Amino acid sequence: MKQQYLALGFISKPHGIKGHVKVEPLTDDITRFKNMKHVFIEEAGNYVKYRIKERSIAPAYALLKLEGIDTPEQAEAYRNKTLWQPRSESRKLAKDEYFWVDLIGLDVVFSDDGKRLGVLDSIIATYSNDVYVVKTDKGQEVLIPALKQYITVDMDKEAIFVH
Repeated sequence: MKQQYLALGFISKPHGIKGHVKVEPLTDDITRFKNMKHVFIEEAGNYVKYRIKERSIAPAYALLKLEGIDTPEQAEAYRNKTLWQPRSESRKLAKDEYFWVDLIGLDVVFSDDGKRLGVLDSIIATYSNDVYVVKTDKGQEVLIPALKQYITVDMDKEAIFVH
């Protein structure tokens, strides 16, 4: 089952005297924050909506002023909290594009013989391409470049096939 909310970033610290927060992105495109009207923060198992009143986007982080957070002390209470967006409001993916959260946990299988290599444990972002970290059944890690000539993702079969 796909997660209903997708992580956008996390609040690393308060910024300034008016309750702004510094957000470290967990998205590949920080400019996404430019047009967002709100974000959600999980509180006691519920996703609470916060309207974005002001924003400033830098190359590596965003500064946000969220409605209801008006002092550095209030902002401090949100340190290390994750900002979420409903999947229904996320950008549309192109063919053969996937959210990492949907890939992690998939079985990784050799396409030639159908033998299971392991499970996709994590993904490393590099400048040229992502690298899949596969945890084998023996506890070893195998690194596979996420390039079309090496892998095929089949979401219906919940598997990644390695060529």
